[in-house]
Amino acid sequence: MGLIGARGAAIAATKGMIILNSAGNSGEDAWRHIGVPADAPGVLAVGACNYDNARASFSSVGPTADGRIKPDLVAPGEMVVTAGNSGAELGLSSGTSLASPLLCGAIAGLWSAFPEKSDQEILDAVFEAPDKKDAPDIYQGYGLPDLSLAWLRLGGFYHEGPNRAGDGTLFSFDRSTGTLSFLHLDYFSDTSCRIEVRDMTGRLALSPIAQVSNREISRIDLKGAENLKPGAYRVSLVTNEKIYNWAAFVVF
Repeated sequence: MGLIGARGAAIAATKGMIILNSAGNSGEDAWRHIGVPADAPGVLAVGACNYDNARASFSSVGPTADGRIKPDLVAPGEMVVTAGNSGAELGLSSGTSLASPLLCGAIAGLWSAFPEKSDQEILDAVFEAPDKKDAPDIYQGYGLPDLSLAWLRLGGFYHEGPNRAGDGTLFSFDRSTGTLSFLHLDYFSDTSCRIEVRDMTGRLALSPIAQVSNREISRIDLKGAENLKPGAYRVSLVTNEKIYNWAAFVVF
């Protein structure tokens, strides 16, 4: 049955689905390796870590029989707060069976923010963000992923690099659509605003059409920037209550 399950999971992973499976809780047993179908090609084996991001001792380890790194990623799975079976009862529980659904739900939420992306694009962003991506091992794989960073990457907002606005605001530029985008880590009290983009000499470079999504992380898309030349710019957003000034560096 294990072999059939592994084959089924591997096939599902080729159909545009993202398949996660618990790595197993055999880390302290004589046979401490991951089980099936966590070892199947294309399946993300999820190990368990604790609150300090150390591997939970019970979490099964890799590699696979053919030498592939497993687990792939880890998520909280030791002493996790869980719901009880009556009323508002809470308890603590441990296991990779907690870690896997936690990460599965997080990746599902990430994908729901970018439904136009393929499964591989989502996975590429996730695997660009874990804390052990440059030195994976058989205990925690590529580590604990930073899905906030993955979300920024999928949206074209770079955590590092020249296209940053600074001052709590992230910036991206898509020349193919002519869109300058900013993420502002707060609500705007007034979304009726005037926006100007000026170069460093003060010359008006763009009076864009602005679209503002007002949330806890607000997004401001400035349309009509496809002909904006590479260089440094000052973006001013003026509302009835406040003036926001951001720097943007367009390098391509």
